[in-house]
Amino acid sequence: MLRYIEDYYGSRIDQSKGLNSDMIEGFNKLKEFSKNLPSTNFEDLKLLLDKGLYSVFVGRTIRKGMSICRGRSHIGGPAFFLSEKDISYISSPEVLGRMNYFGRANMPFQSIFYGSLPSGEIPVIYSTPVFECSSVLREKCTGESSREEIITCGVWKVVKDFDVVELVFSTDAIKNSRYVQERFEFYKNELNNMPDNNMRDHSLEVLTFLSDEFAKKEISSPEEYKISSAYSNLIWTKLAIAGILFPSVQSEYRSLNIALQPEAVDKYLKFDSAVMVRIKKEDKNVFMEDHYLLKSNARNQKYFVWEKYNVSHF
Repeated sequence: MLRYIEDYYGSRIDQSKGLNSDMIEGFNKLKEFSKNLPSTNFEDLKLLLDKGLYSVFVGRTIRKGMSICRGRSHIGGPAFFLSEKDISYISSPEVLGRMNYFGRANMPFQSIFYGSLPSGEIPVIYSTPVFECSSVLREKCTGESSREEIITCGVWKVVKDFDVVELVFSTDAIKNSRYVQERFEFYKNELNNMPDNNMRDHSLEVLTFLSDEFAKKEISSPEEYKISSAYSNLIWTKLAIAGILFPSVQSEYRSLNIALQPEAVDKYLKFDSAVMVRIKKEDKNVFMEDHYLLKSNARNQKYFVWEKYNVSHF
């Protein structure tokens, strides 16, 4: 669905006025800043985005009953996570105090729930969180080597519909994902109904630019996430929007990730189940298997009880 930001402010700006000079100037500045984000002031980015740069966007409703999966690596952590709190968004002030860096949707010291949606192109629901979390899978093969890693993947069920901004239209995602291709064509068709051709072209350019910011693959510094972080927090601060959808880079853009604030998780999601996944890498061969499952219904337990359960996937 095509939505106007003004719908969420409570009053619609007259779209017949179309594109204005502030929006053009702001976008040009933003593109220039994007070339050297480590030296760019974060507050300057927020001000640019706040000037109506994002006046049209794609919204999607996440429906009740959908599953959202989130992964946590055991590297540097315990052998077993023992509760939902251990694998959900970070709530420990001590841990948050060490998170002095930007993420795709988070500012330094900010807790954000990152998860993944089911994908028609990746059948196992927790494959995408494993791709996202696993340092072993990201390693390049150099000669003979053998590595192993454990990742716990939790599954939450959506208990109430909520809206998200859909920023999945990066250049690579459009090439690699049938879903993104279809949504992109839908969005362009919707834009054709706008009375101002300049505003239509500007909106399309902004959409692809912001999507590319969320889909960066080669990151030399967390500072390069400043634009996507600023945009996410602007949306959460000013609008009744629960989350941001963006492409999963580690799955080669074949599935979608979601970023939610902790209060949205508490309001819209209910913990359902979890599995411990083992990833083994031997030379160029990769194996993934269910390693442990919860022994009984996780929703009725205060603490997790795990049982051995080995099922290979690939």
